[in-house]
Amino acid sequence: MTKLRHPLTIENALYLVLGHITVERAAEVTGREASYLRSLSDPDSRYRLCIEDALKLDLAYAQAGGDGAPLYETYGLLLGAARADRFACEAEIARHTVDVIREGGEAHAALVALSIPGATEADRRNAAREVEQAAAALTRVVHLLEQPKPPDPP
Repeated sequence: MTKLRHPLTIENALYLVLGHITVERAAEVTGREASYLRSLSDPDSRYRLCIEDALKLDLAYAQAGGDGAPLYETYGLLLGAARADRFACEAEIARHTVDVIREGGEAHAALVALSIPGATEADRRNAAREVEQAAAALTRVVHLLEQPKPPDPP
């Protein structure tokens, strides 16, 4: 019976590679036992594929006419997803920081213009509008600062 493997896993990518090049060829390329390599494609196994063997297997896959590099591509997708999860808050803070700086600068400039002798009622309205926009930009970032920082990966 074939075991269910989630599509975006190293185990599934390895299963695809082994199916294309054969377990015997994979054993020859890596110097590992065929039974060990089969166990690496089992999502319930405690064993994990090492990077050196992944490189050898992706190269053997390509040499056998396979399209792409399934192990490398899966690792890349997993890393991208993990980075997005890990750094999403920081990236969002950075985007909001740009708005805070821009709006704050415009508010400061408007307040300086209002403080110059001869400022008009239009200058006062402009300063009020710019200060409100700066306050709104700061308010939008407050909820991000109140969220706990995600834990560092193990």
